[in-house]
Amino acid sequence: MRRVLVLLLFVLLSCGKDEVKVTPEESKITASAIDVVEKIRQLYQSRDKAGLKTLTTPEAYLGHFSATKDFDTASLKFKPQWVDVKDSTIHVNVVWTGVWKKGGGITNEKGICTFVLLRQPVKLTQILRESPFIYPD
Repeated sequence: MRRVLVLLLFVLLSCGKDEVKVTPEESKITASAIDVVEKIRQLYQSRDKAGLKTLTTPEAYLGHFSATKDFDTASLKFKPQWVDVKDSTIHVNVVWTGVWKKGGGITNEKGICTFVLLRQPVKLTQILRESPFIYPD
């Protein structure tokens, strides 16, 4: 009798089917935009200008990265706060902190900015507020 109960319990528990959750389109777009912002941060820290060109529009590259100030090391941390998906753009609001070392000097800064990205393909087109890419002084 005990074996029958164990077998019945096993059959009942194994026959359940989990619901398949579909990820909404806006969630996928948001994740993609945050990934691009993170890649931009990594490329900036490693001073990979060729990589930055692939993730930005020509205007954004010229405006924010072509004349990047020289540094020995940079350590940026981004904390996305809000993502707003619009018709053709995505706005990613980020709180950032950064430490730049150049020679013997150290620059510590923090701020808030909004990365404006195109949706198709996801590329940086503009940075609003205080850009983290203008340091060190």
